[in-house]
Amino acid sequence: MNLDDVKNPKELGDYLKNLRLKKNISLEEINQETKIRIKYLNAIEEGNFDAIPGGEVYLKGFLKNYAEAVGINSNEILKKYKEISAPKSQEFQQENTAVKKDRRLIIDEERPKSKVPKIPLLLVGLVFVIALTTLSFLKTQPDTSLEPPKTTVNSDLPSENDTSPTLETEEERKEELLNQISLASDDGRNITYTVSGNSINVKFEVINDRCWIRVNSDGIVTFEGTLNKGESKSFEAKNKLTIKIGNPPVVKVTLNGKEIEIPGNYPKTLLIMRNQ
Repeated sequence: MNLDDVKNPKELGDYLKNLRLKKNISLEEINQETKIRIKYLNAIEEGNFDAIPGGEVYLKGFLKNYAEAVGINSNEILKKYKEISAPKSQEFQQENTAVKKDRRLIIDEERPKSKVPKIPLLLVGLVFVIALTTLSFLKTQPDTSLEPPKTTVNSDLPSENDTSPTLETEEERKEELLNQISLASDDGRNITYTVSGNSINVKFEVINDRCWIRVNSDGIVTFEGTLNKGESKSFEAKNKLTIKIGNPPVVKVTLNGKEIEIPGNYPKTLLIMRNQ
């Protein structure tokens, strides 16, 4: 299959997989070179692009790194992905327009042709007289609003010793909101995250080779040096943490307890800011 014949994500995945097999390259080799997890590499070859986390930014980055790992032009792969993803939204719009048109036709056919008769003025006057009579009757009734309200005992109410079953759920929800992490931007060289916790905590682990890093915590350089394979280091900031990474593919980065992806095999700048 030629790249020009690819019409959908499934065929694009098959195309990439066939190229990899022809060059006798394993998924493990691509994983070691790109640091993309095996399950995401399988998702690419299956055309299951919705399984890639991070949206369009990460998907395009994964496709670019995969293509470079098997020795093909990554720009052509990204161009083909753009071609096959655009018709899908156009087709959806056309189908949605057709459904709305059919719905209008059905409503027009079912709508009665006869006009609703106007209410005679006599009926309006009769309603007005009834309303005045009712109002006069209510004014003549004794006012019972001053009577003390009756007290009822609800046996289903919990006692003072009962513990609300929702307390633990509320605490977990609050903790989850405090630790919320969002990808703000990624232009290929600079990656920005925002967090909602009380502080910023980042852990670096070198899983292969070695990596040079420079850390600026709240405007102060707190570390600059090279970490070797198997070494790890943690950094903390109150509002802002800037980390320059010399060799992103060989490190595992954990932000506030959650692992984040640093795609690409060239130096990156990671900026993390806390929501005020």
